Formats: sequence, structure tokens, C-alpha cells
Amino acid sequence: MSRVAERDFVIGELGMVFAFDSTIQSISELANLQTQDLTEVSTILVNVMKKQKRAAELLSFIQKLKAMPY
Repeated sequence: MSRVAERDFVIGELGMVFAFDSTIQSISELANLQTQDLTEVSTILVNVMKKQKRAAELLSFIQKLKAMPY
């Protein structure tokens, strides 16, 4: 496999991880807010915000990988 093909494969896999991790888990946790008390709600919101930050960092990393010349 050439370096370009390897890069494209890794970028594709990272893109799928990004989409799953940032969207599915956050939606699931936010849906649980309706059944939690206020203490748990604040903890869930903090966790969702951390995951969104991580997802944004991962997306930035993916964009940098796409821009790399091979």
C-alpha cells in the first residue's frame, strides 16, 4: 500500500471515529438528562462539553492530515 493510500485510509477511519464518538455518545448522554437529578445533569453536561472539545481537536487533526503533502 502506498503512503498516499495509507494516509487516505487513516483519515477515513479517523473521520468515522470522530462522527461516532462526538455525535452518538453526546446525543445519548443528553437524552439521559430528562431522567437525572440536577447534580447528575451538571456532571453529564461537563462530560459532553469535554467530548465536544475533544471532537473538535480530532477534527482539526484530521484536517491537518488531509493537508499534508505525500
